[in-house]
Amino acid sequence: MNCKSCVNLLLEYQDGCLESDLRAEFEEHLKACAKCRALTRTYCLTINLSAKMRPASSLTPEMAERLKNLVIDRFSTGKH
Repeated sequence: MNCKSCVNLLLEYQDGCLESDLRAEFEEHLKACAKCRALTRTYCLTINLSAKMRPASSLTPEMAERLKNLVIDRFSTGKH
């Protein structure tokens, strides 16, 4: 797995929707890649914090995708 694949699977990973073999690949990549590990941690913390602030039904898939893209953009441009 490479960094791009890891980023593309963030939402499914956080939701627990990855098949076990893909999840294992994802987690192996995280062990080897500090940048993806930090991005995943930040993304998951952000989603978890936003879930505590709003009822779960108010975070639409579109909002989750926009949030993921914002985190990825900030992380990749060094504005974190």
